[in-house]
Amino acid sequence: MITEASLPAHGIKESAASRAVEAAESVAREESQTSGRKQEGEKTKCERSSDEKKMSNAPIVQYVGFKVTPLVREYTFSVREADGVREFILKIANEAFVSHRARYQDAPAICALRLNAELAAHSNNPLESHFAITVSELDSYRKSHGPKPSGSPYGRRPQEDS
Repeated sequence: MITEASLPAHGIKESAASRAVEAAESVAREESQTSGRKQEGEKTKCERSSDEKKMSNAPIVQYVGFKVTPLVREYTFSVREADGVREFILKIANEAFVSHRARYQDAPAICALRLNAELAAHSNNPLESHFAITVSELDSYRKSHGPKPSGSPYGRRPQEDS
């Protein structure tokens, strides 16, 4: 770093050097004022996230895993709230997977939709903790998450009959 005392050693005249030092100090002051310091009344990122956590009363739904039985697959979810943790088990018949009504990779999402609906319907406190997914729920999920139509404007042209 160049200081005023070392200016002659670097071959810099004092008037030009003093202006350079003043400019450098000015830039350093501006950077220290804007870098990382919060303005008065402004909250840090950590303070904002803790306020958001305090304001949200929504339960936290977490997928735990599944267990295969001879007739059904049992999907386990834990629901965390301010007053504790509850465990919910949702069942899908194995026949639904064999008959292609449900895909294995979609099953946790199907169960999560049903659990969230039950939580919403009962003010986050359903009386039951075991639910069975119905055929109509599987069909409605499949319809809403089915394959997208290939409406590519650059698709193949239909062949003309000759």
